[in-house]
Amino acid sequence: MLTKINFRAGLITLVLLTEAIYFVLSYKMVNESDALIKVTEQSIAGINRSPRLLETLRLNGLYRGLCTAGLITGSTQEGISESCTAAKNNVEQQVLSSLYEFDREFWRDSVSQSDPLRFFEAVSEWNSRVISELDKIYRQSGLILDPAPTAYSLAEMYSTLLPKLMDEIGVLRGQHTLLKAQVLEYDAFIRSSAITDELQSRVEMSLRYLSSNSDSDDLERGFIEIKANLDQYTASLMESLAAKPAEMDTHQRVYDLFMQGTEIISDLSSIADQVELKLKLEFGERLRRQESALLNKYLLLLLAQATLIFFYWKLFWLNRRQVRAVQRAEAYASELTVSVRELREEREKQAQMLSVVSHELRTPLASSNMIYNELDISNLAKYLPILKANNLSVLSIMNDLRMVIRPDQVLEDEHTVYSPAQVIERTLSSLANLAEHKKVTTHLSFDELSAQSYVTSGKALQQIVANLAKNAFLHAEAENVWVNATATPHDTASTQLTVCVEDDGKGISEAFQKTMYEAFSRGETSSDGTGLGLYIIKELAESLNGDISYFSSPKGGAGFKLSARLSTFAEQDNLNEPSYSDEQLTQTLAGKIVLFAEDQLTIQVLTKGILTKAGAEVTVASNGQVALSAFYDVGPDIVMTDAMMPEMDGYELSARLRAEGYKGPIIAVTAATIGDERERLIAAGADAVLPKPIDLGALKIALADWDKNQTAVCDWL
Repeated sequence: MLTKINFRAGLITLVLLTEAIYFVLSYKMVNESDALIKVTEQSIAGINRSPRLLETLRLNGLYRGLCTAGLITGSTQEGISESCTAAKNNVEQQVLSSLYEFDREFWRDSVSQSDPLRFFEAVSEWNSRVISELDKIYRQSGLILDPAPTAYSLAEMYSTLLPKLMDEIGVLRGQHTLLKAQVLEYDAFIRSSAITDELQSRVEMSLRYLSSNSDSDDLERGFIEIKANLDQYTASLMESLAAKPAEMDTHQRVYDLFMQGTEIISDLSSIADQVELKLKLEFGERLRRQESALLNKYLLLLLAQATLIFFYWKLFWLNRRQVRAVQRAEAYASELTVSVRELREEREKQAQMLSVVSHELRTPLASSNMIYNELDISNLAKYLPILKANNLSVLSIMNDLRMVIRPDQVLEDEHTVYSPAQVIERTLSSLANLAEHKKVTTHLSFDELSAQSYVTSGKALQQIVANLAKNAFLHAEAENVWVNATATPHDTASTQLTVCVEDDGKGISEAFQKTMYEAFSRGETSSDGTGLGLYIIKELAESLNGDISYFSSPKGGAGFKLSARLSTFAEQDNLNEPSYSDEQLTQTLAGKIVLFAEDQLTIQVLTKGILTKAGAEVTVASNGQVALSAFYDVGPDIVMTDAMMPEMDGYELSARLRAEGYKGPIIAVTAATIGDERERLIAAGADAVLPKPIDLGALKIALADWDKNQTAVCDWL
């Protein structure tokens, strides 16, 4: 049991440990995927927030350039003035409706400036704030941390390079206009013209980003064209700036350069839109893949969990089977232990039986052997009764053994009509010599009802009373034995019989009372005995639908009470009438040819003599093989065979005769009346089985039964 508990505890610990590891790994896998999805979503959010800022930056740059030109020229260029007004309205609408928190008052102050230079610087400052906001979005959205080189380069180009290029070109465009209008000092413009180097650096970086992306060929070609225009634009600016202040360009020249810069800014804005679309597609596809991967991980985790659950179920199922197997093994072991103990007890009982039987048989057999040595014609009359008594003693012991081993066969006694009182009286009369020898006085009493006739087994009642009386004579050391029989009506069909046997002897100890009904159990006695008497009494009492019980007799010794249920005689009329007449029994053997197979010479001689006196013609065979050969010559009416013989036994002989078509009676005789020989012989083909020595009356009844059965079959056919 401790092993089972330890195994289950270990199994539960394994489950908990496995589930903990599964939870940690699952959490780590899902958390990593979820973190990537969040970064991608932040990147997409950043991309989605940037377009309005880029549009604001573009419109504000256009407004800055147009209105700066308008302030310088005093609105002489009608197109510029109208464009400035339209640009202002667009920017104002964009700024005021923007989702981002900017310093709107600063912007209003900027657009209210009438001085061109102050206006230009204020709006440029506001643009710088927009670029800073774009850079903030770029960094906060996770785009700067993107592990994919392509996405990283395009995101930086979209959020940093292109806005700065657009703003710086706008600054160059405005400064050139201010310089030509002599609003900006020439030396200040020369110092700030280094911005063109930054422009070239950003353009080159953008081209590298685009060339590293195999899917950006169209963007790369468009940006190369913008670079060519930008190179031409910066060359024209440098050429214009190379002229001395006195050699100022015409207004048309300034306007043309202004519009050329504006066109480049517009082209960069278009490139930014394309990059934005590409980033959205790329990050959208990435988000789809990441979500699909997360879903696959969830499915994988569910599958893993299902596998673990199946594994746990299998382990618990195997554990349950193991527990059941262990329980069965323990049950088998317990049964085996019980069987071994019972077998050991049985062997001890058999050893005890053999010891008792050997002792009990040795006494009459040794006595007979001594008589044989002394026997002659002069003392024949003296010793013959003793030899018969010894023979009956041996047969009695064999019958007792048969009761122990096969009580079901012994108890198959036909119930006939007897008077219980008469049976008891005859039994005590047959034991009078023994009582006189042991100096015991018997006292018999019975009531009127027990003297009436009932349907019962007279043999069983006789043996019960005989065994109880002999036990009192031999072992009780008593002077008196009382036997009392009473009967009381139970119902209209039965009567309750009570027989008490008491003595004034030493009684029975409490220790022996616990085992006295067991076979071969003997109490404290100096007399011989098999120890089977009380065991047989108990079996016979049960055959009478009753029981036997012990009590301490008030007369000073032991007391036994037999209770049995007897059927009334009115229900069983004429049960004692003989089934067959003497004439019928005589005809069973008279004039019949009998084939008798027996290997023991003495039995051959004695049996042949008995059968011959009964009127039969007897052929004797020493074994089954000889009997089978004689069968064809003799053509017997009756076959009698011993069970145990050399060369061919009675079993095989019976089977061979039936196979040859023999339809007559086969009577098997055997000294082995204890085992299952009767069933085996009947199964082999015998019609009846009789014990040795042969009882002529029993043989005639068996033959009469066979003849009666054959007649009934013929009548039915």
